[in-house]
Amino acid sequence: MPHLHPLARSPRLAHVLRILAVLAFLGAMAGGCFNSEDVLVQPGPVVSQYPFPDTAEQLMANVRAAYEDMDITEYAFTLHEDFVFLFSTECLIAPESGAYSREEDLLHTGRLLNGEAGYDQAHDRVLAAVRDIEFVEFENLTGWSEVAPEEPGFPGGMKAMYGVSVVMTLDTADENSYGIDALQLYYVKQEAETAPGGESRLRYYLVGQKDLESD
Repeated sequence: MPHLHPLARSPRLAHVLRILAVLAFLGAMAGGCFNSEDVLVQPGPVVSQYPFPDTAEQLMANVRAAYEDMDITEYAFTLHEDFVFLFSTECLIAPESGAYSREEDLLHTGRLLNGEAGYDQAHDRVLAAVRDIEFVEFENLTGWSEVAPEEPGFPGGMKAMYGVSVVMTLDTADENSYGIDALQLYYVKQEAETAPGGESRLRYYLVGQKDLESD
């Protein structure tokens, strides 16, 4: 059985994922992994290998698969160009704005999914990279509902609360894992896109994600 790190007591999935990602990002900066403009170089456009997200459920299945496959390119295909990640007010590493744009989310999540080691500046130590991500639960607890016109942000979309349980195995000699449970609020939006053959088709995008407060 894997050894569960003390952080397993944390109820925050996205909070912990982004702590690891930010620490990995800081370590990469120290190692000179950025170009002269401090912008992460992304791979060129490719065609998604995942099923076409013509339903919200298929979109969320693709989100889960991208994390488990640790594939930042496939994860990027799920995000709308206006995607926003909203941090919980409890999050200690949240930016002043309390949110990440799509570009910022891909930058930091990319460090995590690419399996890069991090650096804990507070304790002057290197943190092991994540080798494997496994979702034990990824369940829609509420069903999809329309975002109310008076609700701030994400107009014209739908939302659902998900219960998420994940185990992240670290790239260490011994088998060490983080076990985390969380509640996440996901916002999706349906838009038309042009298929490779030139025809128009409707697909779903992830337009927002909110890390909920712990009880």
